[in-house]
Amino acid sequence: MENNCYPLSVPQLGIYYECKKDESLTTYNLPFAVRLPHSTDVLRLEKAICSVFAAHPSLGMIIGYEDGVAVQRYSASEKPVIGRHTVAEAEMEQIKRDYAKPFVMDGAPLYRIDIYETEKSVHLVYDIHHIVSDGTSNTIFLTDLFAAYDGTELVSEQFTVGEHARCESLAYGGAKYKEDKAFFASVLEGVEMPSIAKPNLKEEERTGLLRRVEDKIPMSLVNDFCRSVSTTPNTLFAASLSLCLSRMVREDKVAFCTVHNGRLDSRIGGSIGMFVKTLPVVVGIEKGMDVKGLLSEIRGYLKNLWKRQDYPFAEIVENFGVNMEISYTFQHKIKESFEVDGGSVALERLGRKLTSGGMNIFVLEHDKEYLIRIEYNSSLFDDTTASNIATSMRNVVSAMIATPSAQLEEISLVDTVERERVLGFSRGVRLPVDENDGVLAKIRRQAAVR
Repeated sequence: MENNCYPLSVPQLGIYYECKKDESLTTYNLPFAVRLPHSTDVLRLEKAICSVFAAHPSLGMIIGYEDGVAVQRYSASEKPVIGRHTVAEAEMEQIKRDYAKPFVMDGAPLYRIDIYETEKSVHLVYDIHHIVSDGTSNTIFLTDLFAAYDGTELVSEQFTVGEHARCESLAYGGAKYKEDKAFFASVLEGVEMPSIAKPNLKEEERTGLLRRVEDKIPMSLVNDFCRSVSTTPNTLFAASLSLCLSRMVREDKVAFCTVHNGRLDSRIGGSIGMFVKTLPVVVGIEKGMDVKGLLSEIRGYLKNLWKRQDYPFAEIVENFGVNMEISYTFQHKIKESFEVDGGSVALERLGRKLTSGGMNIFVLEHDKEYLIRIEYNSSLFDDTTASNIATSMRNVVSAMIATPSAQLEEISLVDTVERERVLGFSRGVRLPVDENDGVLAKIRRQAAVR
């Protein structure tokens, strides 16, 4: 596996060119921290990190050029650079806040890994660029790391992200590519992507702070309902977003982007890399449609959509006017807690600073609940809009579960308490009136005199 050189996949190229446009942004950084017990053997931890890099060599990827084309190079013999620091526990929050920094995209490693030892804990803090990793890859990274720490010998990848990218490039333009292009031409004909961002912004005004809001709903409530109506949680949350967008933009047909893990090839099931595929979802909210009808439509569409990954998203954008203002991702099997040394540790996702992206809506499994997490660009969206979408999605999911046979027009974006509050406000307050005083009383007295 020495001195491997591979093409970048189409999704990787898209990220690369996006980052090259403005290398000051951290939009595609994936920074995380894990707080470990003070008893953690740091030398053993460093050795485990080296084992993960040996098993998954593309973590050490460096982007270069060959014949004027951007390529990825990596080697299993390359040892990772690991920073080791001794600091006070009180300093850690600031360290984590400042950790995400822009990467140099050409000729340099696209990861940072540091171990901080304090008087109370050992903190593993790392940032791996999205061109190298994705959500599933991060779960693989930590699962293998703690397995290696506990003494398990890791099995090296048999099929790397570079080899997968090479296969994709060979298949480009073939029969499946043409079939998928025809599919998108059909479903996207006459479709306009809804916009809920602030209007009329100049290009230089579209970079803002990355902010986050969250809401949640019990996992058992969702899962039990989905089993009862033969659907999936992904379908249910996609339906709730579709209905919310339809109401917000007052359109019967809405579209947004979604993300698939891209691991249809079983050979990359345990590989680390940027495999995710972005795809457009188009949903028609028809008059008279009920909840079950919407769920059935979306599930059928998604099943078909997952098979349509040979036509690149960059060409969907260019040829059919799709944009990523709103993106929805159901993060199935993305772990946020891990077992190590007989105990459990939690993964903390760190903040990124500046972004030129839009609104990313994530639904993830967290502590027996589905967490609706919205990350958004503060220049494009205000806090109220983001909070309202998170709350409305939760309310719609709850209403669909409660009344699966209801017509869609009967599903409210607000819950019962909020609805009563709004109705109470609209009814106003009845003020006390002295019927012996005022204009009406004077008219009555004058009429009596006449």
